Amino acid sequence: MEALIEALQARVAALEGQSKPARPARSPVAGPARQAKFIAEAPIRPSASQSYASSAASPFDGPYAAVFGSRSFALESKSKFINYDPFFAATTDPIFLTSSNVGGAVGYNRTFDNVLIGVEARMKGSFGQTTQTATNQFYNFPVSLPFLITCCGGVPPASYPDFNLSSVTSTRSITSRLYGGDLAFRAGFVWDNWLLYGRFGVGADSIQTTRITDNTGTVVCSNPILETGPAAFGSPGNQATSVVGCGARTAGQVTSKTINKLAPYATIGTGIEYSFGAYFVRAEGNIAVTYIPSTAFSFRSTQLTPEVLTAVGYRF
Repeated sequence: MEALIEALQARVAALEGQSKPARPARSPVAGPARQAKFIAEAPIRPSASQSYASSAASPFDGPYAAVFGSRSFALESKSKFINYDPFFAATTDPIFLTSSNVGGAVGYNRTFDNVLIGVEARMKGSFGQTTQTATNQFYNFPVSLPFLITCCGGVPPASYPDFNLSSVTSTRSITSRLYGGDLAFRAGFVWDNWLLYGRFGVGADSIQTTRITDNTGTVVCSNPILETGPAAFGSPGNQATSVVGCGARTAGQVTSKTINKLAPYATIGTGIEYSFGAYFVRAEGNIAVTYIPSTAFSFRSTQLTPEVLTAVGYRF
């Protein structure tokens, strides 16, 4: 009986051994292999430099150059003049300087996500412009001959200086824009290949003022003819001298003089650009406030000038 029990116990022990699989031995490289697998499956985060490079990849980044054409329209003008002379007549037309302009620009942009900031310098030349004209007229009362110069004794004069029989002088000041330039800061928003921006800057125009003086209405009596005789009044024997004629009568001439000055201005505007590859096109509108200084023969003024502009450029 005991032998039977021992046989059954041995059989049970054998069956339990078959039901539990043997634990495999740990490989000495299992730890590093598992670490390598974890590293391979872990997500890779870009470095700071890689993240900045990807955010700076914009078609509007970097230096560029452009050529442009524009048209300036004078919207409003105010002139300053004070007249203290009753024998001086002045009619001053408002300074409406309109012109067509061509020029070039260079600049640099930097984008941060969808925000762009930049700086741009421009130079332009103006042509086909409208000039401003200010007309002034000086005059005096005409002189009639003969007229008395001495009377009632004394030594009669041997001669008399030349004088104006009439004095009518007209002047015209013609002001025009020659060339100019400005420096502006830009800021805008970028989406895809489009840029919407605003700009603000300061600059100056070269303003030319030509004064044309017309003295053809002025008649000069040269080498006056004198006549001395008894005075019509006073004591008997008194002598009187009068101018009775002119040796020659000459009219004045037309002369001109030109002065150039810088007219500073401030400008603000907005525009839109489209980039295709290294090239871009632009449409822009600006408005400038220009201070035109006075000269020896022109009046100072302030002018409000809108401008529309188109440009094509290349990014380096």
